[in-house]
Amino acid sequence: MERQKTIIKRQGEFFGYPKCCVKAFLRRVSGKKTKDKQLQVARAGFIPCAKHADKILKGETILENVIENRMCSIPFTSNKVSIYNIEFKKSERFKEWLKMVEEEEKIVIKL
Repeated sequence: MERQKTIIKRQGEFFGYPKCCVKAFLRRVSGKKTKDKQLQVARAGFIPCAKHADKILKGETILENVIENRMCSIPFTSNKVSIYNIEFKKSERFKEWLKMVEEEEKIVIKL
């Protein structure tokens, strides 16, 4: 499970997701229920944490502004962004990221 958590955290980094949202995702993977407000603002596979969902629902920000320092070359609003999308996995930026993570974490990621 630790290996999976590491990979999820690093994927969150690649996509520019805030650490708090990645932590919320890890809690959901572990069985914690997602709050309705989080699902109301979810889009393109990204479900923000409760704090960011509140800000979006109050009109204080938009989902695209929650995502920062994105290493992924495909814009967030694209439907093509999936870690399992064959076209995406062929991108040079993804290959560079994958190699970096495998070296830093001393793991092999099989997709």
